[in-house]
Amino acid sequence: TCAPGTYQFNGRPYLATSSASGVTVRAGLPGSVTLEFGLPGGFLVASPNWTFENLHIRGACKTHDGCEHAFHVIGRGTGFIARNNTVTDFNTPFKIGGNGSAYPDNGIIEHNTISNTSARDTAAIVGAIDLVAASNWTIRANLVSDFAKAKGDRASFAMQARGGGKGNRIERNVIVCENKLRGSPGQRTGLSFGGAGSSAA
Repeated sequence: TCAPGTYQFNGRPYLATSSASGVTVRAGLPGSVTLEFGLPGGFLVASPNWTFENLHIRGACKTHDGCEHAFHVIGRGTGFIARNNTVTDFNTPFKIGGNGSAYPDNGIIEHNTISNTSARDTAAIVGAIDLVAASNWTIRANLVSDFAKAKGDRASFAMQARGGGKGNRIERNVIVCENKLRGSPGQRTGLSFGGAGSSAA
C-alpha cells in the first residue's frame, strides 16, 4: 500500500516479477497516490497474479512517443487485475500479449478511467486497451475517452481484441470518442475485433 503522494519514475519500466502467489500494488484511498512515468512503459507484468488498484497513473514523457504503456502484460502474466485506477496520457495504456509460447490469460480490467489530455502526437498505435492472442479476459465497467491520434494514419480505438484469443468478455463499458478533445482530426473506433490483425505466430 503506497503512502499518499506523487512518485516519479524514470529509466526502465518497473518489472513486475515474483514467485509469490500474488502481489497487490494499491493506494489506500483512491486518488491519494499518483505515479508519474517518464519512460516508455510503466509496469511490465511478466509473472502471475499481480493486482493494481486505486492508483492515478500518468504518462510524463517529454514526447508522446516516449510514453507507450502504463501496463504491458506479457507471457506468464496470467491473472492480472487492474481495478479502479485513473490512467492518463499513454499511447496504449493497457497492452496485453504473448512472450514466446506463453500468453497472459485470465485477466480483469474493471472500473478504470482511461483518457488523454491531448491528442497523441505519434504515428504509433493509439488505443486504451490492446488485447492480442490472450484468452479469458474480462474488460468491464471502464470509462474510456479522448483517444485521438494526431500523426500517421490518425486511426485509433478504445478497445481492441485480436490474434485468436477466445473466451474474452467486454461488457458495460462507456466509450466517449470525443469528450474534452472535441474536433480532433482522425478516425476513432470504439471496439475493434480482429481489425488490425496480428502476426501468424
